[in-house]
Amino acid sequence: MTLRPLQARWGAHFYWGVLLLILAAAGGEHPAWAQEPAIFVKGMFSRTAKTNLAHGTGFLLAIEYVPRPRFSIGWVNQLHFAELGDSSGSAFPVTQWISTLNLRGYREFPLWERFRGGFQMGVGIGVRTPDDPDTATDRAIVGLIGPGFVIHLTDHFAITGTILSHFTTFEDDTFFMTFNPGIHVGW
Repeated sequence: MTLRPLQARWGAHFYWGVLLLILAAAGGEHPAWAQEPAIFVKGMFSRTAKTNLAHGTGFLLAIEYVPRPRFSIGWVNQLHFAELGDSSGSAFPVTQWISTLNLRGYREFPLWERFRGGFQMGVGIGVRTPDDPDTATDRAIVGLIGPGFVIHLTDHFAITGTILSHFTTFEDDTFFMTFNPGIHVGW
């Protein structure tokens, strides 16, 4: 049995993601500002990369629970307003909502303890609704994976960013990426 390119890409992302998640979340000392446990509310601006889902912008809202300093569990919701291309080269507007449960591992950098790099993986559902009322709404299972960073400016406020690869069962688009800079507030 041979793997299709998308299956091979998803497999490579998945295994690298598991490895990086484990490495990021592994032991060691943690800074004083890393409260244990903690809850973070994160708001981000999203921009989709130029795949079939082109020229998209939107928002990401996440609630993260941090049971230990280098590991978090998050409920992430993304809303995108984008254009979806087809095989003829034309594009039509769509509204897309994705909701996932994510696991994230972090690691502090020795040169600056307030900077953390990390990796996250998630799985959930997606709904894509074309603006054309004659076109059916598409529903999908969504898996995502990608790196991110957090810079703590204070004990309760940080700037953050992620680059997320999405693998979906949407009929017209099985892979796209988003770039998400934003802020998060924790207590």
